[in-house]
Amino acid sequence: LQGWSLSTVSFYFTELVPFAVAIKLVGWHTGLFYLVPGMMLATAVLLSFHLCAQTRPEANWPLLVVIATRVLFRSNLLLVPCIHMGAYIAGLFSWALVRRYRENGALWVLVLLWLVLSAVLFSDDIARYFLLAPLCLASAWTAYKQGSRRDLLLLACAVGAVIGSKLLGLVFSHFNGFRLPGLNGVTFASYDSLGQNLNLAVQGTFMFFEADFFGRPVISIQGVLTAARAAVVVGLVVAFVRVAKRLVALNYYELAWLLSALIMLSAYVGSNLPVN
Repeated sequence: LQGWSLSTVSFYFTELVPFAVAIKLVGWHTGLFYLVPGMMLATAVLLSFHLCAQTRPEANWPLLVVIATRVLFRSNLLLVPCIHMGAYIAGLFSWALVRRYRENGALWVLVLLWLVLSAVLFSDDIARYFLLAPLCLASAWTAYKQGSRRDLLLLACAVGAVIGSKLLGLVFSHFNGFRLPGLNGVTFASYDSLGQNLNLAVQGTFMFFEADFFGRPVISIQGVLTAARAAVVVGLVVAFVRVAKRLVALNYYELAWLLSALIMLSAYVGSNLPVN
């Protein structure tokens, strides 16, 4: 693309490339608006299960139920806009590379991780919050606590990826790739809007799982179903809190993923850019 005005971020290697590849393979068709997001959501589900099953092999089936049945709850929220899904896939793939590198220390894995991180950071700013920051914090903490050279190199790789993303931006700018308005005026939420942001976070979580039972008749099929889903939501929140209470006892991956969730939640509630 040359001379195009795109969104606040480019989505180049995360959303644009998958659609471009699909168009090259099968030609342009409106069905791609359904096919490509569906494939991306399926990929995210499979990668999530793969990572969780490796971390907790004894919990394979419960994890599969929780993660895979996500598509039964408001999947249109993920499928229709297909926003950030490519970044999430790249992030999950990055964690798989991190695991591979920490196990065997292969240099090619570190180089591939740097390339993926550079591409996703260039394409979508949200990767700074759910991927870059947790990766840096977990690697720095483990390197300090255990004296791990590999974790120190992972930290250097993450910092190097920031530089790589800037270099990609310079290359695209040089060739008049596209114009990006960027995210201007990102600030901390005002005191008066904190309550509203928190309310949106709670309400959005229930809606995300089709568990918004508030105001529904108690004696009704829909009321019972939404209440059951709400119980699932409460169970997940309780499990999350139990994990968070064990912060210093978590392994590298559990710590990184917990930090990712906490940073994303904090950024949503504490910024001036919450989306309902």
